[in-house]
Amino acid sequence: MVSRMNLDRSLNAIIDSDLLDRISRVKAYRRGRSDKRLNLFMPSHLFPTISITGPMCALSCKHCEGRLLEGLVPAGDSDALLRIALKLGESGAFGMLVTGGCDGQGRVGIERFLGAIREIKDETDLLVIAHTGFVTPRVAEMLAESGLDGVGVDLFPHVCVGLDFGRLSGEYQALRMIHEVSVSIPRVVITALMPLSGTLMAGKKPDPADVLRVVCDAVELFSDRSVLLGCAHSVGRDRGLIEIFALDCGVTNIAVPTMRLLKYAQTHGYDVNYYGTCCGLGAREETRIADEINFMNYEEYSKTTYRL
Repeated sequence: MVSRMNLDRSLNAIIDSDLLDRISRVKAYRRGRSDKRLNLFMPSHLFPTISITGPMCALSCKHCEGRLLEGLVPAGDSDALLRIALKLGESGAFGMLVTGGCDGQGRVGIERFLGAIREIKDETDLLVIAHTGFVTPRVAEMLAESGLDGVGVDLFPHVCVGLDFGRLSGEYQALRMIHEVSVSIPRVVITALMPLSGTLMAGKKPDPADVLRVVCDAVELFSDRSVLLGCAHSVGRDRGLIEIFALDCGVTNIAVPTMRLLKYAQTHGYDVNYYGTCCGLGAREETRIADEINFMNYEEYSKTTYRL
């Protein structure tokens, strides 16, 4: 059981009094606006991630160097993507995330797959979302016409805390950029750098206090929108602390949670709901997996989640 006293001791060890006061203010503000419903997203074989570039990425950013692509399902052309989708449809999957490495201009090159995506949407019931990298207005129009269920727009990938070797750099500016066009953006996803072995940022991760600062920024800026904690949000003990205090601040949509969060939610009266898709799709009744997972089998289920 995660007690409030033990949690407060953990928090006092990692953040200062000013941030504690800010979290308290955000909690008080959100208390009257949030119910006790917690949505947890755990994509796996039900919602795999497909790389349309295989393991290749021209950018080779220092936090990834292409390693995040290595564990994804490769689909090098439209025919391959269509074949994968048809198999997923037959197997009872909910859908898929289409992503890939970038070219030198930060573009994933999704436009050459949009015909296949249109066919997938016409022939199956799969939900399809895409990470596109930078797009031109022409490609944006093509995306809108393709039938995609969602497009993940990356600013410091999603809004990724600590992408500068674990340090805060442009996260607040990224949130402000989103806020300027937020009429058309229903959800804002906060993530945090997860160090990958073999990269230049191996061993680096953000201060959990910095993650909570960005969470507070997001909740305050987007008081009428959903703020989500994405699947990549630090590692180790910090991950559970970030989840619990993000929940206290009103972030009630969290991907790939720790057992620590699950126990905290259970003991504090939350109505926990599970969904087998990427959190970017939001909570949809048709993707609920509440009957397939509970606290007893969560650890076994979580082994099937895709690696991020």
